[in-house]
Amino acid sequence: AGGAALPLRVPHRITHVTMHHVGSAERLRPADDPSAKLRGLQSWGASDRNWWDVPYHFLIDLSGRVYEGRDWRYMGETNTGYNPSGHFLISMIGNYGLQEPTQAQLDAIADLMAWAVERFDVPLDRIGGHYDYAETNCPGRYLRPLLEDGTFRRMVEARLAR
Repeated sequence: AGGAALPLRVPHRITHVTMHHVGSAERLRPADDPSAKLRGLQSWGASDRNWWDVPYHFLIDLSGRVYEGRDWRYMGETNTGYNPSGHFLISMIGNYGLQEPTQAQLDAIADLMAWAVERFDVPLDRIGGHYDYAETNCPGRYLRPLLEDGTFRRMVEARLAR
C-alpha cells in the first residue's frame, strides 16, 4: 500500500459485487508473471492516478489463482466516472475483450463472488459488471454475456446451496 503522502483510504460497506478486467493492451499469456503485472498496475496507479494501492480488491490470473489487491474494507478505484463505494471489486488480469476466460478463472470468479455474497449479505441481483455503472465495455466481450445471462448468478447460487 502507498505511503502517507497518498490519499487516505476510504472505508465503505460492501453492497455490490462488481466484475472488472485490467483491460491491458494485450492478452495475458501463460508465461506472463501475474505478480509483475500487479506490481505494474500498482506503480501505474500511484504515479498516473494518485491511487494508494491496486484499485481492485481481488484479481484472478489465467490459472484461476486469486490475488488480494486492495483491502476490501476500503473503497476501490476506477478509470471511469462511477463511484465504487460499496462495490467489492473483482478483476481479471488481462483483457477479456481480446481473450476468453479459462474454466479455472470462471470457477474462481464464482467462488469469490459466492464468498462475497455470503460474507457481506449481498443480494444476487447486485452481482454485476463495470459496464452496469459506467460507459465502458469492461469486463470485456467474453465476460459480459456471463453476467447478463445470469451464468455467474447461477454458479454463485449453486455454491451457496452446498
